[in-house]
Amino acid sequence: MKLFVYGTLKSDKPAAHLMAGCDYLGETYLPDYALYRDQGLPVLVKDATSMVKGEVYKVPSPSPILERIDRYEGFISEDNENNLYDRVKAYTVDQEMVYVYIFNGPLTTWAERIEHGEW
Repeated sequence: MKLFVYGTLKSDKPAAHLMAGCDYLGETYLPDYALYRDQGLPVLVKDATSMVKGEVYKVPSPSPILERIDRYEGFISEDNENNLYDRVKAYTVDQEMVYVYIFNGPLTTWAERIEHGEW
């Protein structure tokens, strides 16, 4: 499966080591989403007026690698109200289908929108 990452999993960020065993496919943009900093973390939410820059990886699925990334993102299962982030299908600006983790909850009142769309 192809996974779009936009925050701490990116190649130059603190959790990049969790992507070990995945193939880096390059950078792209994800339209119809906005990026926020909320409680110090990157948070992606639907927003038809924005786009977010990130990286795409080929992740073996199913695999211990995907399970590791799911745990890190607080993803338990599809349609689970207890997920911190949901793993959903989305399309890049090039119409490539990817999966992406989006925040499963309301933003806090002190969430800061990242206008340039890059973490």
